[in-house]
Amino acid sequence: MSTDPKVLGRVGWGVHDRGIQPTGEAFPEFPVVRYDSGASIYQEALVDGQFLGAHLSAMGRAKPRRWVWDEMRDGLTNVRPLHSRQHAFQLEVNGQRLVEGWELLDSAGDERHAVLTLLHRQRQLKVEVHTELDDTPFLARHLVISNVGDAPAALSHVSPWSGLVWQLNGSPEQKIPSVPAFWDNVDFANFPAGPFSVAHTVDSSAGQEGNFDWKTVPQGRWGMESMHGRSGWGVPMIYARNDATGEMFILNFGWSGNWKIELFNDFEPGMDKKGTQSARLYAEVSIAGPAPLRVLAPGEATTTPTVHIATLFGDLDDAVQAMHSHIRSSVTPVQPAGREHRIEVNSTGFTRNDQITQAQLYDDIDLAGELGFELYMLDAGWFGGGDQHWAATVGDWDESPLLPDGVRAVFDRVRERGMLAGLWMEPERIGIESRLARERPDWLMQRRGQSMLFLDLSRPEVARYTEELIVERIERYALDCFRIDFNGNFGEGGTRDHLGYTESVVWRYYDALHGIFDNIARRFPKLLLENCSSGGGRMDLGMLSRFHWTQLTDRWSPSPSLRIFNGGTLALPPEMCESVMGGISAGVSDIDFLIRTNLFTHFKVTGVAATLAERNQATWERWQHGFKLYREFCRPMLSRSRLFHHTPIQNQRELGEWVVLESATPERDKAFIGVFRLQGAPGDDYVVRPRGLDAARQYRVRYDSAGYERVVDGGYLIDEGLRIRIGSALRSELLLIEAV
Repeated sequence: MSTDPKVLGRVGWGVHDRGIQPTGEAFPEFPVVRYDSGASIYQEALVDGQFLGAHLSAMGRAKPRRWVWDEMRDGLTNVRPLHSRQHAFQLEVNGQRLVEGWELLDSAGDERHAVLTLLHRQRQLKVEVHTELDDTPFLARHLVISNVGDAPAALSHVSPWSGLVWQLNGSPEQKIPSVPAFWDNVDFANFPAGPFSVAHTVDSSAGQEGNFDWKTVPQGRWGMESMHGRSGWGVPMIYARNDATGEMFILNFGWSGNWKIELFNDFEPGMDKKGTQSARLYAEVSIAGPAPLRVLAPGEATTTPTVHIATLFGDLDDAVQAMHSHIRSSVTPVQPAGREHRIEVNSTGFTRNDQITQAQLYDDIDLAGELGFELYMLDAGWFGGGDQHWAATVGDWDESPLLPDGVRAVFDRVRERGMLAGLWMEPERIGIESRLARERPDWLMQRRGQSMLFLDLSRPEVARYTEELIVERIERYALDCFRIDFNGNFGEGGTRDHLGYTESVVWRYYDALHGIFDNIARRFPKLLLENCSSGGGRMDLGMLSRFHWTQLTDRWSPSPSLRIFNGGTLALPPEMCESVMGGISAGVSDIDFLIRTNLFTHFKVTGVAATLAERNQATWERWQHGFKLYREFCRPMLSRSRLFHHTPIQNQRELGEWVVLESATPERDKAFIGVFRLQGAPGDDYVVRPRGLDAARQYRVRYDSAGYERVVDGGYLIDEGLRIRIGSALRSELLLIEAV
């Protein structure tokens, strides 16, 4: 490594910061790396064999090298901060936690992607630390771990990112003689519950995906995890807030398997020698499951899931919009040109996922085509025996005898009606009556000598079979869209005996699943890819870096689905989310309430009537009106909109009062706002103050329900707002706002 600082755009590293060392003060040379992303700065340092997170700043202020050294130099006797918690990643190999003993081999990269290569000589493990930046406050971090020794390396704990997020009082700068003693101290009496807060989806059960709330981080350790065998109902992410400074910290884990996020609030007033209370917040995100998570043979390498982190000053809307911008620019694939955000209908509308006859299906297709749907999804019920529920024979994929002309004829009719053709499959799970379960029991996931009804994708031959199965259906039916589903929890997952260890197969399983869809995307660049997993069971960025949108829930009633969308978009951009409402749901609402939820997102429903003959004309006209609004007003701004959550705190276990969502262009020239009244609203009026407009402009505001419009000063809208009256529950108003 060069003795001169090497700066590559917004990423810099070196062993000197020339011009800032105080005269007469000497300290050893040591590597420091700095990442700048917008106003966010993150620094790491390699000190005495420890690769430590040295500084995280939301105000664009880097920490001088001499201050970094002063913090780290306490070495063996320091108790605050604890360097083992401050390590920039966490690895446990063959029973040893590797928080020391590292040396720097190489550094490379450019302004968008930096790579530091570290070696642990004792354990003969090489780690490439990959950091990617974009034009948002986020950085994305993953590790490539290689076994460069001659013995197996059993990875029992893997955290791709960890470290110190915030430090209040007791900062290392206070120990430097050249710094005057007039630093700012936080009086913890002003924060009796604690200075740090965390927000996340607070319920991981199906149907509760949108529940979101803030809580104070308690002293000591706090954590959350998913052990479903999939990332679970809700995105594996947190927002943290420093209530003393106003800073926000965001952590989002792009992993589809089991995971854990932990915070440690290090607050022990008695440990401070000067009598000043201090507090530190550490964070760690890791792959969860029984150890070893992976056993690397000599010469073998593996790549960890990606962690996305950011720090910024702002409120929840600012944090959400930064997350959306990062996902749009650096995570999700772009939808194929000319196929963006098609209005979609699902074939299960009035069959509730039972077997469907050809006559029913054709009538459903005709109805969808006449109304103006643009994508028809053939869901479960197209395969298996005519007298069996589809779930019993998942894995065989024989076309149903109830479709005598075949699935290809179904899609011919779809295209004749002017729609794109999509097909549902659940390729990972095996039905209890499937032939495949009987013929290839060795392909099933195994644990403690028992079989689970899931294909073990960690086995290369099973992964190849699964990919070929999907590719064959895409080619046979010339699909425009493929929809994956996964309706099962395998918990801790399967195991295998490998190199003298009992290795969990979950990490290899998801590597294989992700790899299958990486290959499919390359092979079929015009194919739309839709994600589902019992509704919202896999909404993580690992899946959504490979799919164009995701279903948020299997709870399809209007009011719960709206609130789940409200919570889901606190993590995911609205165009990546779908709320599937319509015929299959037993829930009720005003028809505009149902339709307007879809205006904010990927528009998808499960049908508008059982048959063409049974449609209601008044309702039909409202659907036509909603489609027109979506195509002409909402969809053109959808994939770049700023979404404002006026009512972010929702809990499905309570009635709820209001859901208010605002979508606005970055130019502040156009917006639409949905005001939805729930069953627990205490009155008829809600005053909405738009957040995405310009105080210096004039706007035409159209009230879609009330049926009139007015021109209003932008400053008045922002300061005073509009009083919306909705006289009963489960009704709504839609405001369409354009600059004049």
